[in-house]
Amino acid sequence: MRQLIVHQFKVTNVSPLFINAFETAFVASWKLNQLFSDDSLSLLDFGRHMTVAYLGFSIPRNPSCIKLDAQQDNEDFIKLKNDHVIVKNPENRQRRCQLKLCAAKPTTICKKIIVGPCLRCFLPFHLSKD
Repeated sequence: MRQLIVHQFKVTNVSPLFINAFETAFVASWKLNQLFSDDSLSLLDFGRHMTVAYLGFSIPRNPSCIKLDAQQDNEDFIKLKNDHVIVKNPENRQRRCQLKLCAAKPTTICKKIIVGPCLRCFLPFHLSKD
C-alpha cells in the first residue's frame, strides 16, 4: 500500500519521490565506480553486481540467543520429542481434546498414536499415559 501525504486539499503520492531518490543515488554510485575503477561496467551490469552483492549479505545468527518454548525447556518434552510429534490433522477436521477437563477442539493430532490433544494439553496427555 502506497503512503499518501495529505495537504489541505491535495493528496500527494510519496513513493515516486523515494524511487527517484534511489535511482539518482544508484546512477551517481555507478558514475563514481566508472571514475575510480579500471573496468567500466554498463549500468545494467553494475546493477546486477550490486543486486548480487546485497543479496549475498547475511547476518549470522547466534543459535544460543534463540529462546525455546516452555515445552522445549521441559525435560519430559525432550524425551517425547523423538517418538510423539504433533502434526496438523490430515483430514483437516476438528476433534475434541483428549483430556477430560479441556474443552478445546484442536485440528492437530499426535503422529504416533493418532489422538488429538490440543497444543496446551499435548505434554500432560502423554505424561499421564506413561
